Amino acid sequence: MHVTPFIFHIARTSLHDGAGIRTVVYFKGCNMHCRWCHNPEGLECKKELFFHQNKCIGCGICETICPHILRVGEIDRDACIACGNCAKNCPANALEVIGNQMSVEELYSVIAKDRAYYDRSGGGVTLSGGECLLYPEFVAALLKKCKENDIHTLIESAFHVPWEHIASVLPYTDMFYADVKHMDSDIHKKYTGVSNERILENITRLAGMTKQIVLRTPAIPGVNDDPENLSRTEQFAHSLGLEHEVLKYNNLAKSKYTALDKEYTEFS
Repeated sequence: MHVTPFIFHIARTSLHDGAGIRTVVYFKGCNMHCRWCHNPEGLECKKELFFHQNKCIGCGICETICPHILRVGEIDRDACIACGNCAKNCPANALEVIGNQMSVEELYSVIAKDRAYYDRSGGGVTLSGGECLLYPEFVAALLKKCKENDIHTLIESAFHVPWEHIASVLPYTDMFYADVKHMDSDIHKKYTGVSNERILENITRLAGMTKQIVLRTPAIPGVNDDPENLSRTEQFAHSLGLEHEVLKYNNLAKSKYTALDKEYTEFS
């Protein structure tokens, strides 16, 4: 029986790379903690509570509803279960529950609504995160349903998962975006919390089965944007016959970290 994950966002997007209009599903939960992560709400495998300070009017209603709100704007994060009572009663919408559990059937029904856009643009569905491959049975079931209905499927992953997770979704995945953060394992571990051996091994093994893989490196200033690392990454991609893209650093996530009481690291 598969685990039903939490979804923190579903978006329709038009990509510049010829992938057409796509519905992107963002899964909560990640087994890496990149210090530059621009989706901190995707790190935890559970519902969480956003506090939007700029919306708060200081009415104090939340304090009277929930014992885990110690005072306006101060939440006991260890005790909070993100039940949503405070958010439902906030007149300014300053509190927001992030994360919604959906079944395979419910999620597919959302994806299928945009079928006409996929057909016209050559798009489809993209599963992202967080790390969607933490839920291989759920993802495989969802992608199988998409493929049965001729919807193009793409997975975005950091590939720090057991090979069996990848193998289970491979028959139903048309394309993979594989993140390669750094080629030096020690530096990789310093900034992401894990070494890169499993990641590179998984990508190498997968490349022996399909070339529908794009390696992507988010260029983080002072971390992995130096010519030596980018050259090594390009050589790794070339050795496998794969395309490599360098992505621009996204520094727009500070407000999300503030809303979650998480520490934000800015790179410049």
